Amino acid sequence: MSTPADEAVEILRDLIRFESVNDGTGRGKGEREAAEYVAAKLSEVGLEPTVLESATNRTSVVARIEGEDRSRGALLIHGHLDVVPAEPKQWTYDPFAAEVADGCVWGRGPVDVPNRAPVRRAGAGHPRRAGSEQPREGSPAPDAGAGAGGGVGVWSSASVISGSGRLEWVDG
Repeated sequence: MSTPADEAVEILRDLIRFESVNDGTGRGKGEREAAEYVAAKLSEVGLEPTVLESATNRTSVVARIEGEDRSRGALLIHGHLDVVPAEPKQWTYDPFAAEVADGCVWGRGPVDVPNRAPVRRAGAGHPRRAGSEQPREGSPAPDAGAGAGGGVGVWSSASVISGSGRLEWVDG
């Protein structure tokens, strides 16, 4: 069985390979593909993710992890799935190849918010596999985010989560 860290690295590499470039035109399909991939990964650990499209090809995922203390507000832990355009000729490694070299994963996104999606998924799976719950409801929400015309995803994600009661934000 792999460790949560191993899982996070593999998910990160998979996500980098989706060319989820957001240039503001809505033509890119990688963000939708990445969202569907993340939804499948969340389903693997027993969550019931919702895939939302707030604009053409601007796709977000949101899932709820029940908490033990229902009186505490839910946490929406968000990050974005899109990346800004990259010119491969300006890179030492192909920005969408997710190569591992010198102990690092190289590509567009690993030091930006997309790196948090795999960590969250691996983290969400770990307590569930161990049969434990977290203290409060949490909602990993990789969303249509920061590239050109960013910010469209987090609001659709928030509307799904806020239906559970008080929502507290933790910015990813």
